[in-house]
Amino acid sequence: MFGEWICRTMERPAKRIILYQQSSTKNVKNLTEEIKQITYFYNNERKQEQLGWQTPVQYETYIGTLSEKQKPVKRLYNFEDPKR
Repeated sequence: MFGEWICRTMERPAKRIILYQQSSTKNVKNLTEEIKQITYFYNNERKQEQLGWQTPVQYETYIGTLSEKQKPVKRLYNFEDPKR
């Protein structure tokens, strides 16, 4: 079920990595379990370049040790960007 991960990189204006699992899920119970496993993998095992090659959980732990003035500001999306 959770066996093989396929990682593909698409070269576009911004480099994107798409992770997905080959699956033949046929019911909601199995789908729910697979989504939990994928979410765990993404948050606890997959390191993110934008987070200094840390997992989201590691980065959150690191941010928690900083004072308010030391915490970095990250813009998640620019709604004013005319290119979008």
